[in-house]
Amino acid sequence: MRRTPTLSLSRANSLVALLLLLALVAAGCGDDSSDDTTASTAAATTTTVAATTTTTADDDRDHEGHDHDDEGHDHDDETTATVTDFLGREVTVTLPVESVAFTHYSTPEVLRVLDAWDLAVARGPYNLDTSIHPNFDELPDLGSIYEVNLEALIDLDPDLLVLESIPAPGLEELIEALDGVIPVVVLRTFNPNTLTDGFEALGQLLDREEQASEYIEWYLDIENSLAERTANLAEADKTRYFYHNAWGGDGIGTLTDAFDYIPDRNRITGSINVAGDIAESMAGAIFTIDQEWLASQDFDVLIVGDGMGAGNYGIATEDNSYVAAETERIAGNPVFAETSALTNDRVFYQSDHFLGSPRSIIGIAYYAKWFHPELFEDLDPQALHQEYFTRILGVDVDLTETGVFVYPEE
Repeated sequence: MRRTPTLSLSRANSLVALLLLLALVAAGCGDDSSDDTTASTAAATTTTVAATTTTTADDDRDHEGHDHDDEGHDHDDETTATVTDFLGREVTVTLPVESVAFTHYSTPEVLRVLDAWDLAVARGPYNLDTSIHPNFDELPDLGSIYEVNLEALIDLDPDLLVLESIPAPGLEELIEALDGVIPVVVLRTFNPNTLTDGFEALGQLLDREEQASEYIEWYLDIENSLAERTANLAEADKTRYFYHNAWGGDGIGTLTDAFDYIPDRNRITGSINVAGDIAESMAGAIFTIDQEWLASQDFDVLIVGDGMGAGNYGIATEDNSYVAAETERIAGNPVFAETSALTNDRVFYQSDHFLGSPRSIIGIAYYAKWFHPELFEDLDPQALHQEYFTRILGVDVDLTETGVFVYPEE
């Protein structure tokens, strides 16, 4: 794989943090949702179909429904790949795909893992560290996730548009507007429950099946090794935790078990989310929790997941003093004062780089280590993160010298 730096999200203000939440909330929306992004979905999970190759005679298009000028193209023989996407749609592209547009923040890192960042020609309206994604600022901004600039997109004429299924209006309309113009694949790579399916599908469409398989094997090996150790834990031996995220606001927010990958994470890490059964939430996300209720709860571990602002965390940050101060400030809220987590000094910060990203399994490994340090005495999540950068992404970086992703780091 190419040696190029990896993604580092920058959330400079509360609006960006809220947009992140809206993307992640999709993990809690089942296919029975009335939202127009999933109403027509036939499958509850992503299903992929093995890539097929066909030879098409006298076809005057580069890929299905995508017209091009004849000059410079040989249409007598075409090799295609077909997958079934998250919405149950069959998507066919002509290989090789040479240009990809996307609108969701998770897609760039997926492209990095697949050694396909060089195919990116257009992006969504968010900021990435250009020292990590060279030329990102030069890519045309298509607009919001489904409300894209159609004229600009069609003028760019990408071979494929990659979208993520989130609970926001406009997905079906966008697909319809591009029907017969640009192939569109809809995935959910930001959700750990459907991440590997999305990688398999995109790997086929981009002719990057080897890279996708390498990543999927790495991911599942870690997940299975964690789950094997916690499988026989008694309920009384599971670690009770509370996840804190203000989502850029002033209150205390959290995630319940209705956020659909949380139960699996709890199972893998041998833990209990104390806010798991709260009924009133936005697809599992709570922006402001009842602090009187929270003060009545005891738990073993406090996880701080708040965004820390651009430049204060991520791969280019070497000084963790800001993250340390913010974590301690949040933990100092009187509502947590009597908890076992504070009494036993079990407060940890984990950055949002591990949410909605191919790195999610590393975040899960950190949880396992924090929740059961004796059971996972030999587990080194930072070493897994280093392996992700070095082997999966091909990035020449030493995480012992740079990068702030968790606190404390030991």
